[in-house]
Amino acid sequence: YQRRVRGLLSHSNNHMEEHPNAIDVCGDGGLLKEILRAGDGDCPPVTSKVTVHYVGTLEDGTKFDSSRDRGEPFEFELGTGSVIKGWEKGVATMKKGELCNLICKPNYAYGAAGSPPKIPPNSTLKFEVELLDYEFLEKQEYEMDTPEKLETGLKYKEEANTKFKEGKLSEAIQLYEKSFGYIRYIDDQDNTKEEVEACNKIKVPVLLNLALCFLKQKNWKSAKEKAFEVLKVEPSNVKALYRRAQALLELDEFEAAEKDLTQALQHDPSNSEVKNELNKAKRKRKEHEQKEKAMYSNMMKVI
Repeated sequence: YQRRVRGLLSHSNNHMEEHPNAIDVCGDGGLLKEILRAGDGDCPPVTSKVTVHYVGTLEDGTKFDSSRDRGEPFEFELGTGSVIKGWEKGVATMKKGELCNLICKPNYAYGAAGSPPKIPPNSTLKFEVELLDYEFLEKQEYEMDTPEKLETGLKYKEEANTKFKEGKLSEAIQLYEKSFGYIRYIDDQDNTKEEVEACNKIKVPVLLNLALCFLKQKNWKSAKEKAFEVLKVEPSNVKALYRRAQALLELDEFEAAEKDLTQALQHDPSNSEVKNELNKAKRKRKEHEQKEKAMYSNMMKVI
């Protein structure tokens, strides 16, 4: 056993001697990296799609694979285990435009089995790799823990606010909906009190702003639904009561609108906008009742 360990260490040291400028990526000598041309910017984050060109050779220089020969770059997602360990670890250290050699010992390549017929068992492989580009791939909601969901929800909320201020309502709505999608299932059953409170600090303004966007687009039904979602969290939220009432008025649901506005005034008696909307609701209800009476009277005359 000791001879075997000494042999492995000796083999690792030999590779370091053969590549004096190489970086020991993982600290165990199993993956060496020689930078042939420096790149720019940041390294690709985990959960990103990378695009590379590569040429793979055995220790004796025999080429066994090349994206350059095919004339087509190779794409894969970091962190998914879709490529050998040497690539997962090595490409994650590269910068865009960088060209390097990755020297992968068997435990960072295809191991004892190799990859017949081109790669023999226990082969150390060298890959010349060029990182052409990478694209950040966002985790899906179901892959995230609660802090990640909160962070992502907040990010999209802030982006949506910017679009809203620019008057780009459709784009704002898409981003608000995306924000809500990440946090909608955070509740007190599986999360801490602090996490639920943090969620509601994002959820309530997102839904209120969605209601406002839909009001501006005259999408009364959606505005009503979003305001209702707020009231499930905060039953006495004045803005939600007010915006739902605005939508209800346009849907000719006068009594429900008056009820919301009356409740809103109970919580904020000096709110002039709510007072004006309540007067408007009462006036519209009376006008509607008068029209119905007149219509009924005309029908009776015809009979």
